[in-house]
Amino acid sequence: ETDLTPDNLKKEVYNRLFNENKTVKPKNKETCFIDFIKLIIIESKTGQRVNNKTSQLIKNGTIKSYQSTLNNLIKYETEKNINLKFSDINLKFYNDYVQYLNKKNYAVNTIGGRIKNIKVFMKIAYNRGLTDNLDFQKTEFRKVAQDTEAIYLTCLLYTSPSPRDRTRSRMPSSA
Repeated sequence: ETDLTPDNLKKEVYNRLFNENKTVKPKNKETCFIDFIKLIIIESKTGQRVNNKTSQLIKNGTIKSYQSTLNNLIKYETEKNINLKFSDINLKFYNDYVQYLNKKNYAVNTIGGRIKNIKVFMKIAYNRGLTDNLDFQKTEFRKVAQDTEAIYLTCLLYTSPSPRDRTRSRMPSSA
């Protein structure tokens, strides 16, 4: 029995996902997309995956967004009675998934965030040699967005004069 450390957990996930001991390459290219997302979340939480542009740890807000995308995809799979593979992430999936999220009354920018995350996951999988599917890079497979109006709240601090200020008037007396 091994200790439950981030490294041991990652190795166990790799072993279960890819049925191999030390390499990340699966024997077949039909690895479960959901399982791969779970792996990316674990890597992000444990610091084994960093932001490519800044080399900094993945921020908690990003990890929460990944988790929300994962939860939505699990519900999508359940309702559609499917198991998504890398090869399923295509324009047909895109259109169906966006329509699914619209029917669930998600805001446009929330849907855009889910699509953005799916594109991130697919790019990571492609870069790791886990898929050769590049449909996620097509122009039509895009993050949808809607302009939002920024609302700024300001707090005005009003201080009333102290009683001492009232007794010592700075104004010259009229008498």
